[in-house]
Amino acid sequence: MSTAGHMPAHAAEELLRFTDPQITESSGLAWDPDRQLYWTVNDSGDTGRIFGVGLDGQTQGVHEFNAPVQDVEALARSADGRLYVGDIGDNDAVRENITVYYFDNPSTDGGDGSYRAWDFVYPDGPHDAEAMYLGQDGRLHIVTKEESGGIYVAPEEPSASGVNELQRIGDASAFVTDAVALPDGAIALRTYSSVEVLVPDLLTPNARAALPFQPQGETIALHPEDPARVVVGSEGDNQPLLHVALPTSIEENPPADAEPPPSPTPQPDPEEQALEEGIRSNRSGTLIALLLALVAALAAGAHVWRRAGSPEDATKDAGGSERSQPVEDTAVLGRRDPDRGYPIDLAPSTSDDLMPRPPQHGQPGAPPPGEQPSNRAVDQSGTRQDFEGEHSEDDAERTIARPEDWWR
Repeated sequence: MSTAGHMPAHAAEELLRFTDPQITESSGLAWDPDRQLYWTVNDSGDTGRIFGVGLDGQTQGVHEFNAPVQDVEALARSADGRLYVGDIGDNDAVRENITVYYFDNPSTDGGDGSYRAWDFVYPDGPHDAEAMYLGQDGRLHIVTKEESGGIYVAPEEPSASGVNELQRIGDASAFVTDAVALPDGAIALRTYSSVEVLVPDLLTPNARAALPFQPQGETIALHPEDPARVVVGSEGDNQPLLHVALPTSIEENPPADAEPPPSPTPQPDPEEQALEEGIRSNRSGTLIALLLALVAALAAGAHVWRRAGSPEDATKDAGGSERSQPVEDTAVLGRRDPDRGYPIDLAPSTSDDLMPRPPQHGQPGAPPPGEQPSNRAVDQSGTRQDFEGEHSEDDAERTIARPEDWWR
């Protein structure tokens, strides 16, 4: 088994980032040391083509082949340069057989469209699969993507003219999305959330660790230089390839469908934080000023109300007895009663306060014909006068009008 570095597998660094807008669903990955590039393929829905991407993230070329592909999910490369393209995806587990295409030293100049292929069938019915690798003996291995995954091996010499039956040789973790054979013969399997290393002959895990979160992590391949590290990628536009250290021990295995880790809480820039605090302080000061203004307005209103008094208290003094109301506070509007001849606003509203009306023409004590009753209602002291122009002692104790009558 490879000797792993001391860095944990989840401590990842970016190796490169796909810049080609045509690479949107990278689902297979293989390192080509001869050309110093990574081969990758798109998921279902694409045509038969393989992208060669340099370490700068730029596409160096595309190898095209005229095959009716269905769901290409995996790549594997042999030491002598043969590249295998696994059309092995089967989400609904309904395919009668799966196909693996192969090319000896594929070119990046477009290719001539030709291809060779082998067809395979599972001994126990259809399965969905996304992982493929080459064993130490050079035989193809396919790992199914299921809750109870399995590892299947191809015949030593597959037939190109018929359908070849796979053989199940081991179990696999749930929902494996890719695999790669390591230089020492061990096998690295990845799921959406973890990577594990299998002992070559027993196909049992002896090391496992979590992977960094990726939107849809589906690829794993060799590192260009470091045998103790692997490269992992994800489907999606403009996705990076990350390189991580291989685990050296069994760590807690997160579920294959685990939720991504929570994003770290962003730390604000000190200057921005100071600015925001200043804005909040200003807002708080403005709010306090508004509240103080409101309190002052309410206090002023209360003071006016106390000066005006309530209708019941406006005609009483501190001892509770009736008092005269100054004329300045009555706000007389000057409207006059056409029959009585004095301001309506000063007219009493009840019989108890009713002042005697001046005698009208034809009544005892009425003024001679042609002479009008006096219209004087108040004098400078604010008390009512009689209608003969002389002050009445009884009237001197009366108020001009009850406050409730001021607003009539």
